[in-house]
Amino acid sequence: MLDIPHVSDEDKLESLTLPNNFYRLIIKFGFKDEPDIPQALELAATKFGLPLEPMQISYFIGRQTLIREYRQKCLCGGRSFSLQCTAMQAV
Repeated sequence: MLDIPHVSDEDKLESLTLPNNFYRLIIKFGFKDEPDIPQALELAATKFGLPLEPMQISYFIGRQTLIREYRQKCLCGGRSFSLQCTAMQAV
């Protein structure tokens, strides 16, 4: 998810051809967009000419979120915080 409400179809997809007939497809959605992976795959097949068979595709959905963690005291006597990056993936 990007920090914009909507992503246009022109900016939504990135494709990279990998060895052995593999492709990496990056699909971007805005925070108000409803993620529709099958529709995005159809768009990618048209846009990049990829030979996509919907029943033979494996895809992974990932999202990274920054979480700010406050600490009460540090050596300098003030407050400090650290940022943690968490990644969630689903198949």
